[in-house]
Order: sequence, then structure tokens, then C-alpha cells
Amino acid sequence: MDMAPTARGKAASPPPSKQTLVLLVRHGRTPTTGTLLPGRAKGLRLSPEGRAEAEAVAERLAGVPIDAIYSSPLERARETATPLAKARSMSIKVNRGLFECEFGDWTGRKLADLAKLPEWA
Repeated sequence: MDMAPTARGKAASPPPSKQTLVLLVRHGRTPTTGTLLPGRAKGLRLSPEGRAEAEAVAERLAGVPIDAIYSSPLERARETATPLAKARSMSIKVNRGLFECEFGDWTGRKLADLAKLPEWA
């Protein structure tokens, strides 16, 4: 960065930069967390524990300035973002770019079964 000298011959300080803080919050627990690979399965909602986790995130971020809330289209992700959006009187911006990766035939399968597959499968 080239800084022009001031009248006294010293280089002027660069202006302070505005930093962007990005917080990534994974969706809360669902009834299948830890047992099935849901992928993009539709209709999977948060469990009572997951709803409590979403509320806890909203409380934890109470003092953090937030300009926007984004979510993937998945129900469980939108449900997780909802308490924070309500607490801030903000809308949730749904973005398909935040979608869960596509697991194809593995979607909905038990994690224990998938763990037994050979590496090349």
C-alpha cells in the first residue's frame, strides 16, 4: 500500500478496515442425528433437543451485531435460524448454495452400515 506523506513528512496511517465476521451455525439435532445420513432428505425437522439448541444459539449471540441471517433450504436449517431471526426481528435469507451435499444412494442409510463399507465403495 502506498501512503502519501503528510505535511510533516510522515506517512499517513491507512484508514481502518471494516472487518466481516462470518458465523457458521450447523443445524440442531434431529431425531436421526448420529444414526442416519439424512443428506437433502425433505421433511426432517429438529427434535426437542435441536429446538433447545437453536434457542441457545440465539441467546448466545444476543450481544453480537448481525447484519444478515442465511440458511440452506432444509427445514432443519431454517428451524435452527428461526429463534435468532425472531429475536432480531430479521428475515432469514434462504440460499441454495448452503445446501447439504448430495449423498445419492447413501441418503437415509444407517451410519453404522455405511461405516462397514470398503473405502472404494
